[in-house]
Amino acid sequence: MIGTIRNMKLVVPLLALLAAAVGLAVVFGPLGAGAGTTNRTKLEARLYSTCADPLASGKTKWEQRFEDDGVTLERQRTSTEVEDVSTSGSHEIKVNGLATGMAVVVDALGFGDLNLDSRDGDTVMDMAIGDLIEVFNPATDLILSGTLADKDGPEAPTPAPCATSTPGPTHTPDGTNTPDGTGTPDGTGTPAGPTATDTPAGPTATDTPTP
Repeated sequence: MIGTIRNMKLVVPLLALLAAAVGLAVVFGPLGAGAGTTNRTKLEARLYSTCADPLASGKTKWEQRFEDDGVTLERQRTSTEVEDVSTSGSHEIKVNGLATGMAVVVDALGFGDLNLDSRDGDTVMDMAIGDLIEVFNPATDLILSGTLADKDGPEAPTPAPCATSTPGPTHTPDGTNTPDGTGTPDGTGTPAGPTATDTPAGPTATDTPTP
């Protein structure tokens, strides 16, 4: 009997602790989970160079976070960083081919960094997985491009590298000659020269009348 009472004294506090833990889980979510982690989206795009600036590289990041209610927007921010760019000055950033009003300023060393944060009063546009990010130099040449993907998921496919076209061998359609003059005639012979024509006969002699 005494042993049973002692066991009950141990069980009651354990039940109280379990009930408290269940209550916390209901109010705050699963234990160990950070508040608001399910209300945050992070996207990232690696920017690959084009033939217009083959050494350039870069990265674009975008983040959106909501309050715990899942409705009230807490923060939006985006950043674009480029390096080894061969041109300096303001470089326009487009999303899905549309002007965004965003630009990254590249210094003389080829480096540029743009940071926008709604907490600082900046306007940050909405972005989504699959959005195409493009960077254009001051001459409006496309120098970098990449596709936004989930930061914690698989990276977007890598585009084909910039191909340098090499002239191929001289092609002769009919095999009779090569355009560069290195070929030989087709062996049909040299065209004949002008056709010889008979030389017209001189004036016809007439008999001298007999006196």
